[in-house]
Amino acid sequence: MAGLWLARRRPRAGRALAIAGVASAWLLATPLAADALAALVEAGQRPLDDATWQAVRAGPSPPQAVVVLGAGIVPDRSAGPGRERLSARSLERAAAGARTARATGLPVMVCGGRPIATRESEAALMRRALETDLGTAVRWTEEGSRDTIENAANAAALLGAEGIRRIVLVTHAHHMRRARAAFEAAGFAVLPAPHDPLSGRLGTPGPRDLLPSAEAATASSIAVHELLGRAWQRLRAGS
Repeated sequence: MAGLWLARRRPRAGRALAIAGVASAWLLATPLAADALAALVEAGQRPLDDATWQAVRAGPSPPQAVVVLGAGIVPDRSAGPGRERLSARSLERAAAGARTARATGLPVMVCGGRPIATRESEAALMRRALETDLGTAVRWTEEGSRDTIENAANAAALLGAEGIRRIVLVTHAHHMRRARAAFEAAGFAVLPAPHDPLSGRLGTPGPRDLLPSAEAATASSIAVHELLGRAWQRLRAGS
């Protein structure tokens, strides 16, 4: 759009900008670019396996709670107007949280505030999904946050009142680095439990990996959002 607008005043520059925009959109929608971006944001993230958990549990300061972060809610038109449900990514986090709680035997906290114009918070919906659908009890519900930094600050206030400072943190692999930094800045010792990585889905790259797809465009969008989120978090930390 900017290229088309500029083309009215400076045709050559406008056309170049429009072509660059189309080429960038094409590239970001290819599996090859999406996997590269996802690998960048997920670098160093490994799932919490049994061996790691057993080693940590046997150490001098094992974690005391599992903290599961929300990832948004969406309208639930099948349930009627004004109703909401967890987004697909929030459901993935809830399922990962249930698996982690069963593996560790630790009590669970869910985090997520109430977006504008919604009736319920992410945390309330996650609690319902965990307890009703996944058979996992939730001890703490943090409902006042608007972002990852506030997730961490509010969780620190709630859990700190009970002397809990060592946690297993559950969120997507692409989000873990930013989430871990926020929770450590809030005073927690964090054992990361990342799940559902976006990267590593390609085999040997081939010509078809240069063809755009909706799945690749979504993965690139998530990765770019995460990179911007990290930049914003660094700016806030430095202010």
